[in-house]
Amino acid sequence: MKYFSLPELHRTSQPEFQGNVLNVPLGQERKNLVTLVECVLDPLRERWGSPIIVTSGYRCPLLNRKVGGVPTSYHMKGQAADIRAKNLRNGDLYALIKRMYMEGKFGITECYIDERRGYIHIAFDAAENSVWLFIENS
Repeated sequence: MKYFSLPELHRTSQPEFQGNVLNVPLGQERKNLVTLVECVLDPLRERWGSPIIVTSGYRCPLLNRKVGGVPTSYHMKGQAADIRAKNLRNGDLYALIKRMYMEGKFGITECYIDERRGYIHIAFDAAENSVWLFIENS
């Protein structure tokens, strides 16, 4: 984990939940976060060349419900992060993610940009037998 730390991948950016929900990944969720960083986020940050901000990473089931996440969210497994470019060039960062996938650098389970909320959702499941990609620009 070169560019990201575990604490930044399990804190919430929503102030109303900070300190009110114990949101600490254990066991497999923690391992999944490390895999997400090593296989997707660090290579992406390396290629991007400037900081990437994690706005949401791991979410325990309670936090996931409180923020309106879907019941099957990859966030609860430690396999997803919502990110944004520090310089707010999310469209360019999103395009880089698509290019990196096309070049076969990594396989992504889900990826979409939410321009209304200003983040890119990216999920990775290393256990998938066949890697597939879902990219949607909302």
